[in-house]
Amino acid sequence: MSVAGHTTSRAPRRDAADIYTWLEVGLSSVILAWLLVGTYAQDLVFRSIAGTLPAVAAFTGLAILLTLRSGFRLPVNGPYLALYVLLAAGCFSVVLSFVGQASLTGYPRSDRFIFRQSYFLIMLPLAIMAGFVFWQRCYGALLRFCAAFFVPLAIACMLSDWASAYLFGDPTFRGFNGYSKYADKGILTLVFSFIYLARVMSRRERHVVPLVLLLVYFGGTKILTYGSLFQATTGTIIMGILALVTVLRLRPALCGQLLVVFLGALFTALAVATIYPELFSDDANAYWRFSNWHSNFVALYETGFLGIGFGTPYFPVTSDSLLHALSILKRGSEPWAGSTQNYDLIYLRTQHNSFVNLFFRTGLIGGLAFLAFNVGLLGSALRAMRGARPELQSQALLGLTLVTLSLLQISLHVGLETPRFLVLYAFSVALSVLISSVARIPPDRAADRTG
Repeated sequence: MSVAGHTTSRAPRRDAADIYTWLEVGLSSVILAWLLVGTYAQDLVFRSIAGTLPAVAAFTGLAILLTLRSGFRLPVNGPYLALYVLLAAGCFSVVLSFVGQASLTGYPRSDRFIFRQSYFLIMLPLAIMAGFVFWQRCYGALLRFCAAFFVPLAIACMLSDWASAYLFGDPTFRGFNGYSKYADKGILTLVFSFIYLARVMSRRERHVVPLVLLLVYFGGTKILTYGSLFQATTGTIIMGILALVTVLRLRPALCGQLLVVFLGALFTALAVATIYPELFSDDANAYWRFSNWHSNFVALYETGFLGIGFGTPYFPVTSDSLLHALSILKRGSEPWAGSTQNYDLIYLRTQHNSFVNLFFRTGLIGGLAFLAFNVGLLGSALRAMRGARPELQSQALLGLTLVTLSLLQISLHVGLETPRFLVLYAFSVALSVLISSVARIPPDRAADRTG
């Protein structure tokens, strides 16, 4: 192309940018389809190699595209530095695991589980980068779509959750736990919460309809005893968080501060329970969990705070913990139920707390780095919320709420060690980072960052 006698290469650059855009949109569509299908087809999508590979390929492709667009420049502010330290500590622990890190009594080692337990160290940064591109391309369109069609989308989530649990839920699990579930809780948390928050944050009035639907979904799940999202303790807290955000949506800064205070109180309570697990001796499930977290930190101390590495069980193989883990097989609630390799379960059943797991496996440095990353993330979201233009404050609260829900899940439920909960966490982090960055840039450039 020639302009005033000068030759320019802008057209080829524009063509390259268009190719990047179409690739990003295409790969983002693959991820969106993977999430939606996997919510109600876990065995096909999340628990098979063939179902996982498309998502891994899409995550990797988006991460590469983001790297190419950024010119191979890595962010170097506080939270990202903490993430880099975590990855370095994790890789160090993986190397030590292969060369024969010292074993402790009660923690046998098997090399064939090292990658199975440590893959999230590779997937986490890829998923965060992929989530960043995904939200850049899809956030605006998804927000408008979910806000416009909130009622049918919310009802569809609710009915499909109940129906799938009724039709496909494990009756043995129901007999032991008093309720039946089928849809994947991690992805359903991300999908329903985004749909709900998109409606609540997009309008400044008439919030009665979403709040009523939320209460109907929660109450119906408890009464029918079918469904995944609002079961157990985490389900009740999820409902409470969404209701709080609905009521205080017009005061986003206050609501954001309350969410952070809640997380602080939650982690303080979990720390006390870990130090004194005997306080929960009347609750067999809670006591088993907290006592094993306590044992994990004892193991951390016994390794000189280096961590035990990978390829070991998530809890000490004592008679009580082993019997508790293997009892899950009898309930038929796991894909390997009835397997002849029952003993392998001690290498697969996690502590239900990713913070504990990272301290336990990657040592004091890795655990503190992960904690610092999340604290920095929450601080950045709060600062962005206080300094954001009025029209972006509610969007910043949306991102912070999703991060709060993801931190709740990985602290009390299945965590980063399971692919779909890793996606819930990574995509929540990516959205919060994106909105926080948009809140600080001029209005004429903000639209380019969020589709």
